[in-house]
Amino acid sequence: MKYLVLIALLSINIAAAKEYQFTHEQIVASPINNSGPQIFLFDQSQKLTFKSGRFNSALLSKFKLKAALPDSDTVKDNLEELLNEPLTFNSNGFTLFYVTIASDVGPCPPCRDQEALLKKIKSRFKDKLKIHTITIIQSYTYKD
Repeated sequence: MKYLVLIALLSINIAAAKEYQFTHEQIVASPINNSGPQIFLFDQSQKLTFKSGRFNSALLSKFKLKAALPDSDTVKDNLEELLNEPLTFNSNGFTLFYVTIASDVGPCPPCRDQEALLKKIKSRFKDKLKIHTITIIQSYTYKD
């Protein structure tokens, strides 16, 4: 029984990062902004320490921030509402939610720049960072 509990606890910590896709209409109807790139950075205690609604070239320095933002709980609630499921966090480090625009929707140079920077940061932090990606995709339904 002890081993089952240990395995369950370990599986929670190494849960894979998730990728979500929402149409522009779904994002507009959600409580988060309908733009990309957006960053929501949570520490290991699940507190929001940084957020940005644009490309952030100094993102690496934001991992040193210790104070939770005053709207931490609201942002968590908004993300849960959008994703329609409880958020999963990395208890060994940081969890980052990244909102981007799919390339087939239109060009988003700041999104591609942020993605390149996130790739470098992820390689530096290895198991200490979990990145969940929320992609705004093309809607193929049209209103008459």
